[in-house]
Parts: sequence; structure tokens; C-alpha cells
Amino acid sequence: MPKPLRVALVLPELALRGSVRRSLSLARELLKRGHTVAVAAPGGAIEELFKSLDITYIRWHLASSGRRAALFGTGQAVGKLRDFKPDLLHVSTLRWFTPWQTFARAARCPVIATIQSAAELAPIGPRAWNMLSAVIAVSHDVREALVNDAYIDRKRIALIPSGVQPMAEDDINSHLKTPRAGTPVVACIGPLNNKNALLTFLDACACVTASGQEAMFLIIGKGPQTGLVRKTIADRDLARHVVLLEELHSYANVYTSFDAVVSVDDSLDNAYFAIEAMGHGVPVIASGSGSHLELVEDEVSGLIYAPDDADSLASRMGILLSDPKRRLDLAWNAWRRARDTFNISIMVDSIEPLYRSCIEPSERQ
Repeated sequence: MPKPLRVALVLPELALRGSVRRSLSLARELLKRGHTVAVAAPGGAIEELFKSLDITYIRWHLASSGRRAALFGTGQAVGKLRDFKPDLLHVSTLRWFTPWQTFARAARCPVIATIQSAAELAPIGPRAWNMLSAVIAVSHDVREALVNDAYIDRKRIALIPSGVQPMAEDDINSHLKTPRAGTPVVACIGPLNNKNALLTFLDACACVTASGQEAMFLIIGKGPQTGLVRKTIADRDLARHVVLLEELHSYANVYTSFDAVVSVDDSLDNAYFAIEAMGHGVPVIASGSGSHLELVEDEVSGLIYAPDDADSLASRMGILLSDPKRRLDLAWNAWRRARDTFNISIMVDSIEPLYRSCIEPSERQ
């Protein structure tokens, strides 16, 4: 029986981001399998979900932006990390600056990073790449970007799609056999980063409401485009149909009131919410780009629309809103796809041997 591992997860924040939700699912599954887990992060909107787990929580603070302030803010956290004595450090994303290199030097253990999109690669220099024992790519296109753009040896890259905890079969049966009453709700969840994608979504909402189709649209998240989204809703007189929620009181059962989820951005920070929706039996309408094409089977487990094409998205939303049977069929197929392909158990089945191969190099021989 392999010995349990001590794994420290390093996150840039505990906000409503796919990389954070992925780490939450990973922590839960590692604990379930008997491993010991620490989480090093500076807090955030879903901090309480992490603190509810049986983990060592190492909170660090950023006094201000910039490398010097960040390093100063991690002093006590470094000491707590040393006390935890991790076998391995797993960095959730390299896209935003985190003091992971400081933690890595202090912990003196192998380091693995998950790369969620090609956008992460540009600011990462050779010195940082050399600190990593292995790299996890969440999709084929990310793996190819690592090889072709970052010149990472393919042998150092593990292709491991993201996983979620799908609803249990009894629960999904109960959920889908009792259609939700009232006005259909279409949600868009995740950081508000992609200006064009968000404006496309709002344009599509306007098209659907102008057609007379009854629906409510919910945008959950915040980011650089929050002000633009709020202004566009007001300028286009969409406030009766489109609601912006920057934060929720609880994220535990965020999908139970949705009839469909639109994934406008194929980065993990947005696409992961599409996977979670599928795991809860909610059909997904995704832009036809990047990792979405590996996630959603068009007309089978969801619908694909042309990126930045509001008419295409409005048409796809109209299909689901006007045809409850079609919506139900896609919901079942979405749940099955999450269960069989994007399951947290499958993800960790691949991550565990990767961890051990980095901790015990002899296993690679």
C-alpha cells in the first residue's frame, strides 16, 4: 500500500475562478484518499469552503502589488509551510504572480504546476520553468503550446483534463425528473475578463428578449470588465432581464437553479464552471474555441456557438429555452460526460502517480 502523501497546494487567491474551484475539488479528493493537504493562499470569496475541509490553511497577504511587497507578505507563511513538511508543492496556476518560487525554495521539495491556457506562458522565464519537476496541461492545445512556444520537453508534460465531482446518480435522477418551474434561467459564470466575449453574451441576451422568449440571464463573477458589463446592461435597458452578481453568499449549490450555462471564454477559469454545470445536469452552450471543443460534444452533451457571434449564441440559447425535451436530453448527456470523462476521481487517478514519480524519481526507471 503506497504511503499517504503530504501535498501543499499554492493558489493566487480563493476567488470565483475555475483554477480555484479545480483546486478545491482536488483537495477534497486527496483528503478522501487519505493524503494530508495544505493550502497556501491569500484568502478570497470562497475561503470558507476551503476552511471547512480538514486541511492546514496557510494564509499569506499581499501588502501591495509588486514582487518585493509580495515576498515580504509571505514571511510567516513560509515558516508554516516548512512546519507542514510537504512531499510536493502543486501550484494551481502561473498566470498571476504568486510567491510560489519562494515557497518552493523554502519547502525544498518537487514542484508541479497546472497550466490552464497558452496565455500563461508569456511571462514565465527559463529559470521558473527549471524549478518545475513536471507540468500538467489541462487540454491538448495547452500541451502543444508548452511544447512549441515554451519549448518544454514533452516528457515533462502530463495531459490531465480537469475533473469535477458529478452529482450522484440518485440525486441527478431526482433533479432531472422534476423540471424546474418558472422562468428559465441562463447563467454565465466566471471572471469578467474577456471584453468581446462578454459583449457577445449581452448582445445575445438582447436578441433573445427582443424575440419575446421568456428568460432571465444571470452573470456571476467580477473582474476588469465588471464596469463595462454593468454599463452595457444599463445602456441597453437590459436590467429587467439580466442580473449581475459579483459575489454569492454561498457557492455550494450554485447550479441548482439554472436551466443552461453559457461558457464564453475557453480559459480554465471560465471553462471549469462549464464542467461543473455538466456534472450537475445543466446543459452548456460554449464558444467554439480551444478547450471547449474538447469539452462539449455539439448537439450531444451541449451546444457550440461561433465565437464572438451574438446571433449564433442567441440561436443556440433559443433552442434550449424553447424546447424543454431537448434541454433535458442534453442535460442527461452532459452529466454522463462529466461522470465518465471529466470526473475528479479520474483526474486524481492520473495525478497521484505523477506526484509519486516526482517525489521518487526511481519510479520513472
